[in-house]
Amino acid sequence: MYAIQNIETGEFLFGTDFGYGPGSCQQRTSLEQMLTFDSLRYAKVDFIHRQCGNDYRIVRLKLPEVERVIGFDTPDGYDCDVWEETPDK
Repeated sequence: MYAIQNIETGEFLFGTDFGYGPGSCQQRTSLEQMLTFDSLRYAKVDFIHRQCGNDYRIVRLKLPEVERVIGFDTPDGYDCDVWEETPDK
């Protein structure tokens, strides 16, 4: 798994605002969310498409570990109005 990272801040790319005109865009970065890619090729194509430049790099990630499975809120699935997990009892 791959991601795009800002070299200076260590934050990961999670989006790009292309509304700054031709050839100019603003990268959105965070330590809490990121775009991930299943192959190096897709990461490279997205890096170029988003015009990341020399202050970004592609990094290879370790696969995440599942901490907890979130069960369904209702018999029909997940309830989008429930925003937080219920505390363990």
